Amino acid sequence: MASDFPAAVPGPEQLADATAALRRQDTASLGTVRPATGGVDTMALLEQARSRRRPVRLGYVDANGTATQQIVVPMLIRHGQLTARTEDGAPQVFSLHRVTDVADVLQ
Repeated sequence: MASDFPAAVPGPEQLADATAALRRQDTASLGTVRPATGGVDTMALLEQARSRRRPVRLGYVDANGTATQQIVVPMLIRHGQLTARTEDGAPQVFSLHRVTDVADVLQ
């Protein structure tokens, strides 16, 4: 059943404040790490981490649109997929087109 009252619409100042708060939160969660978000940068960082057996923070969106971030150690990159060892030691396969960002966690 629809309400008789219109939904409150935030003004420009409220939207600017909310945007600034989200950006501060994103910056704080990354610390000094700059994530790779472009295809070439992402692949280069994943390949470097694989060859050095170093962990990365992997941003990923699953088929349902759920965004997650995990610490993984890349093991194999081929056929559009990344096989990586997760924090619990289990291998997991990620579709590369669903990777949103990658950051080296040992910088």
